[in-house]
Amino acid sequence: MKRALARIATDWSNTEPLIKERDALLKRQQELSAFSVVLEKDLKKGMVWSKKLAAFSSLVPKEIWLMEISFYRQEPQASLGVVAAASYLSSDDELLAKINNFIERIQGDNDFFRDFQGLQLLEINKVGSREDHVMVFKFRISLKPNT
Repeated sequence: MKRALARIATDWSNTEPLIKERDALLKRQQELSAFSVVLEKDLKKGMVWSKKLAAFSSLVPKEIWLMEISFYRQEPQASLGVVAAASYLSSDDELLAKINNFIERIQGDNDFFRDFQGLQLLEINKVGSREDHVMVFKFRISLKPNT
């Protein structure tokens, strides 16, 4: 009986990591499947992300650089998240004005913004030393529900 229990314990200790890995893979499959559905909807409706991102890139002034672009697929509304930084200006007021102009430029570009329905500035943080004049900011652009 002890041998049988020892064999079962050994089998379980060998199997447990495989079960955890399987569960993680199944969870990832579900996530990717949901993401695939959102992308498929977008592709069927005619939004070409490469063109959309190229248009977005043309809106970025030289004093601002993009650090991260993310696609959020939360239902019922997906969105594009952006983290950027502004620098090369002499004062905080100039940096804030440049960020504001950039956001207004995005919202004012009808060709780019037609598939979106709102831009939300999430945060602005000053980083580095006083001489650096760098501000990192985050914003999210919501896709229209039927896009």
